[in-house]
Amino acid sequence: MDLRFGGVAGVAGVAIGTATVISPPADLGSVPDKAAKDIEKEIASFQEALKLVRRDIKVVGRSLAQRLRSEEQALFDVYLRMLDDNALAGEVVSRIEQGNWAQGALREVVSEHVHQFSMMGDPYLRERATDIKDLGRRVLAYLQEAAPASLEFTDETILVADELTPAMLGEVPSEKLVGLVSVHGSSNSHVAILARSMGIPTIMGAVDLPLTRIDGRELILDGYSGRIYVQPSKKLLTAYSDIVRCEQEQATELEALKDLPAETTDGFVMPLWEQADTYRKQIEAFSPRPVTMRTLDIGGDKALPYFPINEENPFLGWRGIRVTLDHPEIFLVQVRAMLKAGEGYDNLRIMLPMVTSVGEVEDASRQIDRAVRELQDEGYAIKRPLVGVMVEVPAAVY
Repeated sequence: MDLRFGGVAGVAGVAIGTATVISPPADLGSVPDKAAKDIEKEIASFQEALKLVRRDIKVVGRSLAQRLRSEEQALFDVYLRMLDDNALAGEVVSRIEQGNWAQGALREVVSEHVHQFSMMGDPYLRERATDIKDLGRRVLAYLQEAAPASLEFTDETILVADELTPAMLGEVPSEKLVGLVSVHGSSNSHVAILARSMGIPTIMGAVDLPLTRIDGRELILDGYSGRIYVQPSKKLLTAYSDIVRCEQEQATELEALKDLPAETTDGFVMPLWEQADTYRKQIEAFSPRPVTMRTLDIGGDKALPYFPINEENPFLGWRGIRVTLDHPEIFLVQVRAMLKAGEGYDNLRIMLPMVTSVGEVEDASRQIDRAVRELQDEGYAIKRPLVGVMVEVPAAVY
């Protein structure tokens, strides 16, 4: 029987390769408090460690630049900003000046921030705790004068870690990386966002995976179902190899199309920011009066020829918000366009159609919060707009 473990599908796709288990560069939890014998020397050591970590982050960002859009590359700028003097770095220096040695001061500050983020209700913000821990461990490794571990990567590497981070992702040569597995974390993490952009099959939350026993072993990663197979049988390998081959053929076909003009068959060119530009015109035209924009409402009497919905009773079945919640790639693109269009104004409102339960509102709100946080990380000066619903289904009332 094939040894199988479960997780949460993070990025769709199938990967077959060899597991490389990567460990954190240092352990913050084992650092004791000590009085600083020479405060100036401790501050100088900390500043030198910061400089080296900043250098490493920039190197990782450059190594992934060709595979990422500018929006995803901006995540590495977020990492660098966390290390600014008015952020974590300034707090650590202040603790050193109060008498703690550099390693202990770093542990204190990182632990406090990790705790604060871990307690937040917003799942996107909760995931920032992982980023802070990763940065803290990297700074600590240099404070402890530990050289970064040198790992060997096979031609088909599936990177596995307790908590994957963007910096870990950049340590693997891009041509060798075929899959990602993280024991902890969610689809809101920065590494999941990067993996989606790069098209790397990913599984998050594989809490039962025995990390200590899988390094160097063959894995199948099913990013559609969230399953991981360790030392799979020949029969299973053959079946999944066929899926990988089909995916590669499809990717090759799409690669051949990517440089063709982005225009319709009758020669009309669709601008890249068409949706955001259209929304912007409406928001500007009616400012300062509120502009309420409805998320995509298809199904029932609203049919799209390229998105068929087969329902016995289309007026009561899969439609409105239920469709877009099942397709977050559609929902998020539209919400991001709305948010970008509203930058600099305060009159955007978002309305959710065909809502039948509080759960749907909560799910949609989480997606909207995620879009807001991602755009803020990318440098957009936006605020979360008011969100409401269209009460048009009996279940929404009763």
